[in-house]
Amino acid sequence: MYAHMRKESADMVLLMGGDHHLHRLHKKERKREQWNRLRVPRVAVCYESILDSKFPDSVEKSISATQAFTHFVYCDEKDSTFFEERGASAIWLPQCVDEKKFVPGEGFRKPQVFFRGKNDAKLNYSTRYRLLAQLATHPDFHYVQSEISDEALVAAYAEHACALNVVGNFCGYNVRTFEALAAGSILFQDRIPNRPRNEALFDERHMLYYSVDDPDALCTKITEVVANIGDYAEMARLGREACLAAHTIDHRIDQIVAFVDATYRSSKNLHLGCGSNMLPNFVNIDRTSSKDHVGTTNLEKLDDVEENSLERIYAPEALGRFTSEEAALVVRAWSRKLKPGGVLYVSVAKGEATWALSFLGKVLSRVCPSKFGKPQDWNQTRFDREELNLILKHAGFVQLAPYDPRSLSFTRWERCCLGTRMYLKAVKAR
Repeated sequence: MYAHMRKESADMVLLMGGDHHLHRLHKKERKREQWNRLRVPRVAVCYESILDSKFPDSVEKSISATQAFTHFVYCDEKDSTFFEERGASAIWLPQCVDEKKFVPGEGFRKPQVFFRGKNDAKLNYSTRYRLLAQLATHPDFHYVQSEISDEALVAAYAEHACALNVVGNFCGYNVRTFEALAAGSILFQDRIPNRPRNEALFDERHMLYYSVDDPDALCTKITEVVANIGDYAEMARLGREACLAAHTIDHRIDQIVAFVDATYRSSKNLHLGCGSNMLPNFVNIDRTSSKDHVGTTNLEKLDDVEENSLERIYAPEALGRFTSEEAALVVRAWSRKLKPGGVLYVSVAKGEATWALSFLGKVLSRVCPSKFGKPQDWNQTRFDREELNLILKHAGFVQLAPYDPRSLSFTRWERCCLGTRMYLKAVKAR
């Protein structure tokens, strides 16, 4: 699968449930590295809760996903802290609906409340289980537990005047919310606690809210609404309009594309000499490039970059393109672009590498470039640690320290080539 995707010319890979639901695709280091070899944005859509998931090991599985994919769309707003703590490129977007499929039916609709969903206590749907147990005896409630086709589901919405949504594993308006609204149903929706952005999507004009802790009140409300269906026709119309105005598949695709694009075009982080490795949350720069999301400028001076504007410069192997004398001037130019306290990450070929080792590196890089780099990587200027430290100090950097390229999300693609590279982090003096 990974080899096939590397051959394709897609601009983006989108994985529905790419976090804990598709854990098998990234649960091992070998599989995560295969994803990291794809030089296009890899977007995981997390359509159920992570931090409040009712499934075991969801957090651990999702952590694995953050080491394989470049961007995340999360549907539970509470999960923002999960991605912020890991420095992942992520955006909150609600779930959505295929408005071409879920449409109001024509003709008579039964004055009943319809619900389709799983009700297995083994799935930790305890709240749903208790609520449906009480609703089961209500004469105006129609419940389907078994799996049905999309066509049958669309027909069921069109057949019934009302629909019910009951909390499951997702703490937000799930796909059933948007399906019912798009189908023109009078929707009974449970209130989701501690999700203000979710709740702000709709209001009492669009749907009927109920509490899962008060099933008696829900049963009473169902009886009332079913007896007066005509009084709620305007609510169904407004609910459908609000849903189609902002929550269709086309809306979400446009939002995802704009989000991914923005992560490459607007950032206080700069990636120099990026080649084909475009990093999210970085402005990616190379001397020449025909790729989207890659800017071209003079790496020696960064003329297009404002001074004291950057928080981070990541320059893997870029310094090796210059002689030692040139490198001293280049690093000073980079320093001027960083804010005080900004961080520079550089990797360079070590000076102590012998000719024989360099030759061996070129041979191995031809056999396995993903592990040993490309052949041209072995032609770079080589530095020893004392020389590089002196260049950085003269340019105004302090707190010089090595970094492990495997420990940071944006440096994981780098490979330690038989110990021939130095990885150094330096902070611009305040």
